[in-house]
Amino acid sequence: MFNFLSGGRARTSNRIRAQRARNATKQHLRLESLENRQLLSLPSLPPGVTSPPSGNVTAVLAKNGEVYIKGDTNNNVIDIDVTTPSSTTAEVTITPVPGTTINGSTTPWNSGVGLNVSSIDLTFQNGNDTVYLHGTSSVPELQTVSLTFGDGADNIYIGETLSPFPVAGVKTPSVLVSDPFLANSVTVSATASSSPGGDAPKDVDHVYVENSTIATLSVTLGTAPGDSVWLEDNTNLGNVTVVEGSGQGDIIDVGGVSANAKLGEVSLTQNDGPGPKQNDVINVEDDVITKSLDITQGDGDKDNVYVNDISGLVTSTGAQYAKVVITQGGGQDDNVEVAYYDGTSAPSNVTVTASSVSVQSLTISQGFGNGDEVYVGTEGSYYVALYGPPVEVENFVGPGSTSTTTFSGGNLKITQGNGESDSVAVTFLYAKNATIIQGNGGYDTVDVEDTLLYGNLTINVGDGNNAEVAVGYSTPVLVNNETTIIIQGEENSLYLGGAGTAADLETNSLTVDIGLGGNGSNVVYADAVVVDNDDGTITAGGSDNTYVSSGGNSGFETYGFNG
Repeated sequence: MFNFLSGGRARTSNRIRAQRARNATKQHLRLESLENRQLLSLPSLPPGVTSPPSGNVTAVLAKNGEVYIKGDTNNNVIDIDVTTPSSTTAEVTITPVPGTTINGSTTPWNSGVGLNVSSIDLTFQNGNDTVYLHGTSSVPELQTVSLTFGDGADNIYIGETLSPFPVAGVKTPSVLVSDPFLANSVTVSATASSSPGGDAPKDVDHVYVENSTIATLSVTLGTAPGDSVWLEDNTNLGNVTVVEGSGQGDIIDVGGVSANAKLGEVSLTQNDGPGPKQNDVINVEDDVITKSLDITQGDGDKDNVYVNDISGLVTSTGAQYAKVVITQGGGQDDNVEVAYYDGTSAPSNVTVTASSVSVQSLTISQGFGNGDEVYVGTEGSYYVALYGPPVEVENFVGPGSTSTTTFSGGNLKITQGNGESDSVAVTFLYAKNATIIQGNGGYDTVDVEDTLLYGNLTINVGDGNNAEVAVGYSTPVLVNNETTIIIQGEENSLYLGGAGTAADLETNSLTVDIGLGGNGSNVVYADAVVVDNDDGTITAGGSDNTYVSSGGNSGFETYGFNG
């Protein structure tokens, strides 16, 4: 059984100060980095408004309690405020930003006193539209909210409004302020397309969801390069689905600006993009995720995924941890970093901070592109703990009542395709089993350090030749059961141990096959490798293989080496 870490979210004072600093500069980030940079020369426009407001919006309350909102082809900009005068009644007030009208009027529209609103259905056309939706954190919640936008540069803010609200002829700058929002289901669809003729993209969409409680959230964006979705500082998002189209440089950020208190099932997808450099980014950071995190990127090159400071929900009655699955396509130079940050690869408007990750299991798959990289953990600093599913919960009732959850341990699986020069670095891992599989591209590398496995370690490298594999080379690795390492091809190098301790690699059983199917010229270095059950073999294929022992080795035999 497996209960190596206590529940909860460990945070240092530096981490808290950094988070507060990011929160304090949030408005600045949005104005300068996330919104159209024209805002800097147009101070009379509020945040998220890329063109002067214009056009007319119609609003009507139907008998079924649904508010229907229709925009024209101009640049519609409105604020939707949901209030709950009583526990059985929800009202909606729509206020136009000067330049836009509601039902032909500049005055706000109200759904009516005592007339309950159950849902909102908004459809805007192809202008550069902006919507602010906010205003209630109490029942009755809206059952459904549907926001549909056309081919303009659209900005959607949920859980935020403007303060002060813009007034015609008054140039006092407005800023975004949080205002809680509650709904059962919210769907956002903005299908902007890239500009024709190779022009700079003009139809970029941005969606921000903040300070909200939403049971089901779905966001779908189109093909414009640079679309972005930001889910920050939310109380509870249950089932979350975000899909971005084939534009390059898209961003999905979940918690990177401000932590989300609770997320359930999270699915984040960025589809294939044209051209050799897609540079899509998904950043998931500083969140409690209780069920699943599923990340998928397409075949574009240089896509990046960052997962940091993720934990489960730990309560007095037990704990829930998420299954994490990350899939990248066949592009080259893709990158996945979990509890790690290289310090340079994220764009300037995305904040990534390395921190430990506690989840149920972790599966990472990359396609056939060359130069793909995976980092799991930061050696000596930030761990990845894979708990697995809970197997037993014991409740003790009485004075000093406590609850303990026992875990069986979770699995790490990393798979890379046949591209050349792929690399995997696992450098601070607690788990049950770890499996690393690389394809047939040459010059692949694997490095496993500072790791405790309660089950098995399996490494399988294809026949691309010139592979380098290290286990326990800089910090010790302990494997309670079996260690199996298969390296095909020829001219490969394997480093077992070398960290300078009495047992740099300690395992119950060891099976190494290096150079299978190749002509030989493989090198194995062993230093302080201890096989506890005296059940170890290291076998080299082909000829002219070299075995180098630095001492402190025990419990295994070598075959197929010179001398």
